[in-house]
Amino acid sequence: MVSVVTPVHNEEEDIENFIFSIMNQTYKNIEIILVDDGCTDKTISLAKRFPNVKIVKQYGHKGYGAGCNLGSKYSSGEILLLVDADMTFEEDYVEKLIQPMIDNPTIIGTMHEWEYVANLDKPLARCWGKIRVGEKELQRVVIFRAIWKEQYEFLGGFDPKYGFADDKTFWFKYRIRPWIARGAICYHRNPYKFKNIYNHSKWIGGSCDRWYTNNNAAITFMYIISPLALIYLTIKKSWDIEPKLLPYMFLFNCARYFGNLAGYRSKANAR
Repeated sequence: MVSVVTPVHNEEEDIENFIFSIMNQTYKNIEIILVDDGCTDKTISLAKRFPNVKIVKQYGHKGYGAGCNLGSKYSSGEILLLVDADMTFEEDYVEKLIQPMIDNPTIIGTMHEWEYVANLDKPLARCWGKIRVGEKELQRVVIFRAIWKEQYEFLGGFDPKYGFADDKTFWFKYRIRPWIARGAICYHRNPYKFKNIYNHSKWIGGSCDRWYTNNNAAITFMYIISPLALIYLTIKKSWDIEPKLLPYMFLFNCARYFGNLAGYRSKANAR
């Protein structure tokens, strides 16, 4: 059995498509466990319309890693599938994602090969690019989407001390990377509102592990040069991705740049 464990926090816009996408998989021996990570919208009431979905309450808003750890305790499957509620999947996604593990049980876990942007109709969503994970990104991937439950528990689950980057725990602690499951394809809805882009960028900034993310002087310098940096990034990224996105790209880069810096600062101050 595969246990899909997904922490959710105010995902009412996506939750039904997510559940339908999991239910329509060619691989059928699946259970769905949603961890309510402090939802204040209609996410849980919408999810309760699906009788086969198990809902676990996590009191407070403790984050993704804590949600995965809690959900795994209520799971029955030998394999955990750790995915996000704003994702949808090709029908053979689960089958292809876990096949390397079935063929070779010494593989701890896997990551999909391709992750495309699902909402390219939104200009600010297109500013991220059309592909989130592909051939170039696979060399840097350290996040598991499928993992043997026994191994997950043996490794101690996700460690909250890593904050925003808790889903990278196994890389930080043990330098373990996932096996790439060729042909496994999913779609991820990009943040497309200014506030959501800022918050997501803050999460990304807090997940970075580079020298300047722990250096308050470097972070302050990046604030000082922000006008020049934003002009450069707007022109470069518009040219690289889609020139007609130029006005949207400026707004996007403002949210990304200052969100990242807020994440760097929070990480530096936490040390």
